[in-house]
Amino acid sequence: MVRTYPLIGEPAALDLVNTLVRRGGPQQTDLIATDRDLARWLAARGSSVEADLAQVHKLRECLTELMDARVLGTTPSPAAIAYLNETSKGCPPEIVWAARPRLASDNIISECVSTAFALLTAPHGAIRPCAHSECTLLFAATNARRQWCSAAGCGNRARAMRHYQRSAHV
Repeated sequence: MVRTYPLIGEPAALDLVNTLVRRGGPQQTDLIATDRDLARWLAARGSSVEADLAQVHKLRECLTELMDARVLGTTPSPAAIAYLNETSKGCPPEIVWAARPRLASDNIISECVSTAFALLTAPHGAIRPCAHSECTLLFAATNARRQWCSAAGCGNRARAMRHYQRSAHV
């Protein structure tokens, strides 16, 4: 089975969190369940660097808890905070100066940690859940009016549903 990944141009930390597709209830789909899945996901993100699956899963679990807490305005577990802080010690930030300066990341762990710090310390509302009722993806709210993870995906489905509902009542 060929996997597709909900890569919507989000920071690495959110792209990683979004690889665990959560539906209402306990049902989840892990898009990076195997080493092969992880390699494909990394390639889809444009990375050729390998990563340890167990370490990526542990980081994703931590980031999911932290991002959810930020969205909901709750307090995450001390263990999640400690894990992110401990992991960051092995990921010192380094800048690459180019036409558009960016952080250098030699692996996905470093990239996820640095983007997680930026997202988690941003003003409340910087991380949002998609407004579509059937979507569980999170996105970085760079625009105050943005409601959906993807205007072409969930946004279009919501507009089509509204159109259908209006035309059904005519």
